[in-house]
Amino acid sequence: MSNFDSSIAYYRQVLSQVPNQLQLNETDLATIYNDFAYAYRDSHRYQEALEYYQKALEIREKQGPAHEEDLATTYSDFGWLLMNMGDVQKALDFHQRALKIREKILGLNNGDTAMSYNCIGLAAVYIGDFDRALNCLEKALAIRRCCLAAYHPYTAMSYSSLGSYYETLSENFQKKNMRDKAVEYCSRALDMHKQALLIYKRSVPPTHEILGNSYASVGSIYLDQGQFQEAIEHLTACAVIRRKRGGSGLLHILSRLGQAYSEQGKYQQAINSYQEALSIAQKNDNNTLVAQLKANIERCKRNLS
Repeated sequence: MSNFDSSIAYYRQVLSQVPNQLQLNETDLATIYNDFAYAYRDSHRYQEALEYYQKALEIREKQGPAHEEDLATTYSDFGWLLMNMGDVQKALDFHQRALKIREKILGLNNGDTAMSYNCIGLAAVYIGDFDRALNCLEKALAIRRCCLAAYHPYTAMSYSSLGSYYETLSENFQKKNMRDKAVEYCSRALDMHKQALLIYKRSVPPTHEILGNSYASVGSIYLDQGQFQEAIEHLTACAVIRRKRGGSGLLHILSRLGQAYSEQGKYQQAINSYQEALSIAQKNDNNTLVAQLKANIERCKRNLS
């Protein structure tokens, strides 16, 4: 049984006992609903997560000042869910509510306050409010550097978020044909993602999903910059992690890895990566990507002959 299945089974058992035996108070019930929602959210079952966050929120918004910190947690968790579901403006609203409470009861130099700033900053990036995004992301980083250990994964998260911010700016300048600015911000993004990777290597297990994501971020920028050997090293490290963990994300990395090998003229390695990606795409019935990968493989084969 997976961790998700075990968690859901436990919470269902607890809830089934509430009417007749445990008679949980509202605080405990809201916590169970929130944990239920988190388990669903973590497994990408967003609609079920939404249902339980709403149940938790309905209780916690009625509980008053003594439970404001719990309310802020639900606001923040709800905001994360809405971001994942693509409702950025509503997510921003919930993160702002969480921040207002956390600044009041926890103060500025607190990890949860930093999390709210980080989430608001990322949402602001998505809606194109770049001044606000930078302000919030830098505040989050400053707080975390002040109140967390030197190599804490949340500090790495801040560097990664700033990397995403600079990547978005670089892409925008690229679209405007402002190449010098695009290159400048791409370089800043790489610096941020490399700093995040350095911390993640020292603070999370070697097969952790977030470490794989960090390798992918660094490798993708190296590929875009034409630094193909560095790209291959980082994308390969990501692929190793994602093969061990399973789930989504490996297909994209293998495709990028094939591109990097092809750019280096290492066509057989490129073919190997593309073929592994192709087998995944075929299982997922991704016909567009299947056609693209087959074309990439044929092109590499022609270059080999």
